[in-house]
Amino acid sequence: MKTGTGACPYTLLTFCAFELAVASCTPFVPFVFFVAKIPSYLLRLTSYRRGERGGLTTDMPILILATRNPGKCREMQALLGDAVRVQSLDAFPNAPEIVEDGNTFEANAIKKAREIADHTGLPALADDSGLVVDALDGAPGIYSARYAGQQATDEDNNRKLIANLRGIPEDRRTARFCCAMALATPDGLVQTVQATWEGRVLTSARGRNGFGYDPLFYVPTHNCTSAQLPAEQKNRLSHRGQALRAILPHILNLFSTSIP
Repeated sequence: MKTGTGACPYTLLTFCAFELAVASCTPFVPFVFFVAKIPSYLLRLTSYRRGERGGLTTDMPILILATRNPGKCREMQALLGDAVRVQSLDAFPNAPEIVEDGNTFEANAIKKAREIADHTGLPALADDSGLVVDALDGAPGIYSARYAGQQATDEDNNRKLIANLRGIPEDRRTARFCCAMALATPDGLVQTVQATWEGRVLTSARGRNGFGYDPLFYVPTHNCTSAQLPAEQKNRLSHRGQALRAILPHILNLFSTSIP
């Protein structure tokens, strides 16, 4: 249980209530002592809301994005606007490397969000997403980021995908991006959502926007690849954008703020 400066509000409120109960059964001096401590409790609750934890101080609430992927951070910040500050794990160099050993996107997202929320003492948002290709029996799937090996680059993964689909006709190259997203608080609350984005895999890359498999993912409704879409348009269409919009009510409730 966290009762330090960065403890979650639910724990702090419980702790305050406990001390008040104790103080009510004791002489006058301890009760005065408790009342004198109320401002410090309020300050601790405010610091949770404002994000004063792990060396981070801001007037905006902070949401930790459980990744060091700069592309994902840019996408998330664009979607959330200026009301919430999205902070990557780069601000927490000692954050643990989460082993993604779940057998579904959702299991991996939950594990990452829980462990990072526990480590930082701040709300954490994690996603696990990937490309599911029908002709490859769902591969790369949960192994999308390391399809060509643990240290694979986006280019390495794309080359392997092109090679594995060589000779497959266009009508059988159907695929979808899948995203599972989990929002976790330090006290253990977890909310999850899932979304998909339908398309097909091309034989060569097109476009320079985005990251990962975006240059190969053709979007039939817009006659271009994900990497050819403007960022704002991609954020509206993408699996991650859909998932984030689905989880926005939970973020709003958590921070008690409004996001445009």
